[in-house]
Amino acid sequence: MANADHTSHPAPAERREGSRFIPLGPASQHCKLSRDATLYLNTNAPANALYDAAECRLKSVIELLSALHLGHSEHQSLSGVSRSLLLLVSDAQSLYQADHEQRGRRR
Repeated sequence: MANADHTSHPAPAERREGSRFIPLGPASQHCKLSRDATLYLNTNAPANALYDAAECRLKSVIELLSALHLGHSEHQSLSGVSRSLLLLVSDAQSLYQADHEQRGRRR
């Protein structure tokens, strides 16, 4: 099970009030410090685009897990597979949260 810190979102101070772009979670960054972030999420992107991007990542996780279950990935290291899953799920969580927040602002 992934450490909760890996999929947590930036603290409000790290989001910079009014900033259009926020760093993806630490699991996507390969670092824990938001000042070192290299991957960002556009919070002004249309809600459908955020949802679609999250959905694409979750489908990728499902395909990877299906391949593992069927034994097609025997040569991949467990560490590499778990890292791929962590990146995809962390990104999906960030995208779903941004989608949810954007829909809330429109109400």
